[in-house]
Amino acid sequence: MTDYQIFETFLSNLRIDNETRSKISFKYGEITNSLNVNFRKKESKVENTLIVGSLGRNTAIKGLSDLDMIYIMPDCTWTKYKDCYRELLTDTKNAISKRYPKTEVSVDRLVVVVSFTHYKIEVQPVYEFKDEDGISIYKYPD
Repeated sequence: MTDYQIFETFLSNLRIDNETRSKISFKYGEITNSLNVNFRKKESKVENTLIVGSLGRNTAIKGLSDLDMIYIMPDCTWTKYKDCYRELLTDTKNAISKRYPKTEVSVDRLVVVVSFTHYKIEVQPVYEFKDEDGISIYKYPD
């Protein structure tokens, strides 16, 4: 075996297979849709969400155990939640639990954790603001 072949084998052993990637993408979409329906009364599996962490950076490897997601809250809810983050996390948890009633969904500090069989997704609800240069800044009420 050449060095190239050894390295290619090594890389292929690290890559997340397409089936796993597809299942993860489906879960992200379902969670996003649940939150969009609850907070925006709108169905969408892709709007108002960011996949972050190793999966978002495309550095995730086989055997990943936790995934990170940011959900961008509607501006109109800032006043309601800015001083009571626990309520925001609880409402986020409840919205996700409607979609996954048999899955453990819990609040852990600043995120809502959705525990699936082979991995968990940590959802961070945030608010998006723009600075003077138009660059997005994400804040969470705490």
